[in-house]
Amino acid sequence: MSKVNVLAISIAIFIGWIGGYNYFNAQAEKAEEWNVPAGISCSDDGKSVVFSCAMHPQLTKSEKGACPICGMALTTSINKAYQNPLKLSLSPAAVAISNIEAIPVKGKGVKEKELHLQGMVEAAPERVYQQIAHLPGRIEQLYIHEAGEYIQKGQAIASVYSKELIAVIEAFEYSKHSESVLRSAENNLLSWKLSPERFKNMDFSKKDYRTAVDVYADFSGVITQIYVKEGAHATNTHMGHPTVLFDIADLSSVRAKFEIHESQMRHIRKGSTINVAFPALPGETFTAKVKQIAPSVNAQTGYGSFSVSIDNEEGHLKPGMLAMAKMNIQESNEPSQLKIPRSAVLWTGDQSIVYIQNTAFRTPVYECRQVQLGEAMQDIYSIRAGLEEGEWVVISGVKRLDAIAQLENKANMMDQRAFVLSNNKK
Repeated sequence: MSKVNVLAISIAIFIGWIGGYNYFNAQAEKAEEWNVPAGISCSDDGKSVVFSCAMHPQLTKSEKGACPICGMALTTSINKAYQNPLKLSLSPAAVAISNIEAIPVKGKGVKEKELHLQGMVEAAPERVYQQIAHLPGRIEQLYIHEAGEYIQKGQAIASVYSKELIAVIEAFEYSKHSESVLRSAENNLLSWKLSPERFKNMDFSKKDYRTAVDVYADFSGVITQIYVKEGAHATNTHMGHPTVLFDIADLSSVRAKFEIHESQMRHIRKGSTINVAFPALPGETFTAKVKQIAPSVNAQTGYGSFSVSIDNEEGHLKPGMLAMAKMNIQESNEPSQLKIPRSAVLWTGDQSIVYIQNTAFRTPVYECRQVQLGEAMQDIYSIRAGLEEGEWVVISGVKRLDAIAQLENKANMMDQRAFVLSNNKK
C-alpha cells in the first residue's frame, strides 16, 4: 500500500473520530439539558414502573421514548423503592414486628361538637380576705384555734391588751380642754375600728379600762390559715404592714379553673356557658359562666386557663376538688379540614412530621413528609397542609419507622430531604 493511501485512510479515520465525538458529545449535552427526573407511573396491578435505557440506566422517564444519548428505545423496568433516598421499603415481616399501622386520611364531615376539659376547684380570689388585728398590743387570747372554722362578720376573734388604747382612753379624761389631743384620740380609735363614744363617758375611777378588749371579724367565711399565737404582739402602723391574724375564704361561691390548649382558646369567651361536674358529687351537674380568661399562655406547655364561678351555698364544693367540664362549641363556617390522630405526628423543632404509606408499590413503602398542623381536639389534629384525603398515614410504630429510616440513611425527621415531598402537598 502506498504512502498516499495510508495517509488518506488515516485522515478519514481522524475525521470520523472527530465527527463521532462531536455527535455523542452533542447528544450528551442534549441529555443533560433534558434532565430527566425519576418519574413514576403505575400499571393496572399497582406495580410502580419507569422507562429506562439498557445502555444508560441512570436516565429514566415516565413515558415511552428514545434514549437522548444513544437513540435506543426505552424499555420498562421496575422502579425499586430501595434505590430512592426518599422512600423506605420494608418487608411485611418487619412491618409486623415493628407494629406499624396506617389508615387513610379522612376529614369530610368530621366535626367536634363538645369540648371536654379537666380542672380544679379553688376559692374565688375576690372572696379571699386577710383579717388584721387593727388594734396594736399583746394578743391575750385567740378565740379561733384551727383552720377550717367558720366565723361570722362581727364575731369576736381575739382579745388584745393595748397600752396605746389605754393612753387614748385617758386622753378623754385628762385632756378635756385640748381639742387637738381629743381629735387625735378619736382618729386613733377610728383607725382601730373602735367607736369613740364607747370610751368618752367611762367611769375612770374604777380603772377597768386597763384590761384587754375584744377585736371582731371584718368578714364571714372559713379560716384557711392562722398566722399568730397567744402572747404575740400585734401592730397597726401606717408605714409598715399591720399584723395579719387569719386568712378567711368566703366559699359561698367558688371558682373552677380549667387548663385549655392555645388551639382551643378561640372557643372560650367571657360569659360563655359551660357544664361542670365533680367526681366527688356524682349525678350533679352545675351550669356556670366563664368568669375570667388568663391573658397569657404558658410558653413551655402551650396551655392557658380560664375560670368559671359556681354557687356553693351548701358548702359541698371544697378547694382542691377535681372538676370536669363539657362545653358545646360552635362549628366553624370554614371547610372541614383533614384529621389525623396525635400518635401519627413527630416533632422536630417547630416542624411537624408524619410518615405516609405509598400504596403504588406491592411491598410496604413509606415516605417521610412535613405537614402543617391546625387545631387540636383531644387526640386529633386537623391538617392545614401536607396531606390529601385518601392518603395513608402511619398511626402506630411511627418512632420505630423513623429509627429504621435513620439507620438506612433514608429521609427522616432529622434529615432535610424529608421536607422535599411536602413542597408538592399544599
